[in-house]
Amino acid sequence: MCNLILFVRNITFSIGLVVLTLLSFYTRCAYCLDYQFPELVQIEAEYIISCQYVSNPSSPAYGAINNVQGNPTWVVPRENALAILGLLMAEQILENPKYRKSAELCADYLIRIQDRDGAWFNQYTFDTPGSGNPNDTESLAKSPTQAAEVMLALYRLGLTPARYQAMKKAANYLMLCQKYGGDGKLLGGGKDKDGNFRSWRWASDNSWAYQALKAAELWAWEKRDWRFAIRCAQAARRILLGINSTLYIKNPYSADYGVWYRVVDQNNQPIEPEKHDWINYAPQMLNVPAWGVNHPRVGRWIAQRLQKSDGACVWDDYFFTERRSPGYTFQAVLVWRKTGQSEFYIPALRWTLDSGLWQIKPDDNGIAGGWIDWLDYSQNSKANWWERFIDTSFYAIAAFNGGYNFSPMPRFLRTSYCDFRKTKDTLPFYFMFDFTALEQMVSSDNKSGIESNE
Repeated sequence: MCNLILFVRNITFSIGLVVLTLLSFYTRCAYCLDYQFPELVQIEAEYIISCQYVSNPSSPAYGAINNVQGNPTWVVPRENALAILGLLMAEQILENPKYRKSAELCADYLIRIQDRDGAWFNQYTFDTPGSGNPNDTESLAKSPTQAAEVMLALYRLGLTPARYQAMKKAANYLMLCQKYGGDGKLLGGGKDKDGNFRSWRWASDNSWAYQALKAAELWAWEKRDWRFAIRCAQAARRILLGINSTLYIKNPYSADYGVWYRVVDQNNQPIEPEKHDWINYAPQMLNVPAWGVNHPRVGRWIAQRLQKSDGACVWDDYFFTERRSPGYTFQAVLVWRKTGQSEFYIPALRWTLDSGLWQIKPDDNGIAGGWIDWLDYSQNSKANWWERFIDTSFYAIAAFNGGYNFSPMPRFLRTSYCDFRKTKDTLPFYFMFDFTALEQMVSSDNKSGIESNE
């Protein structure tokens, strides 16, 4: 069995390299917490590039990254944003500028298709909003996460005039969701296909929006766009207050103490709180400086609710309780790395390598890389071989390479601004906190700019 060659785009991997790579992964999983895995990064970054539409530079869809390998008929802006983050990690780890070039092409595409209200539709076919299926009305809705995740990707790429204008428009859309679909603190769920604001308030939407508004705030300061910077800062601060007062589960007698409600309704009442999935820990995964973040009880909750004995994480604990997922496993690993719980994330990473879901051999299209979406032992079934989503490739790169900090801010960065309408003095203002999880410590930090509602 000599000379069996695996082609990933223009990079050749021999069977011997794959075997050595897997052995190397096992060794490094066992003995090193932050080791970089360049082989995996290269395979996954090349897979992302294989999903990018570059065959027609004159097309408005040029640079779009399809959700799976193929023409851009299933383009999701927020998944493109995560693909950008993965490509930027690849550029840094592999020291290869071609990955940034692909990320920039994708960003240019996203800026071109941004809607007039600053949002992005949930899905595009080439550059046309929607999936093309008239019955699929959700593809014509506008989740705030589409805007928020793109904003973070633009921020990581760096400030340019075009990106700043897209950032401002998207930030204004998030603030509209806060005003009309939300309660002035938490954002609602964006717009439906008819342009009506939705009033359910999700922990994931608000966690992404918080970090996106902090990114917009930073760029506004850099551009000396003072009024807009203050608007973004105030909107982000209100989101944080809403997460703490409405979404955080403070009752120590609750089985869910220390995590967050997935979603609340227009009256801020929890919806189906007995159901659990990754959204319950979104503030922790996304580095939101909220109550409960960084406490090991969050990691223990994930392990108890969603992790199986083989290390895998399942989709949820209500519908797909046996559907093991590399993507959700990687997302949990990001949390466990932050909370320092290697007893959970090392078995999780080992399961992903043992699962057979990593496409290290070329598929029917001659493409390697990506992770088949799920595996269900109870039904002896798994997802189709082509269901290898680009966001999972990002999460894999991050999970195997020390985790990911979604915050745009360095820790404890403080600046000041002067609002001459209120005072002639310079007012201290904190961009971001990264504190321990004890709620009483957060309450004691009120003087630093976070108010307690308890």
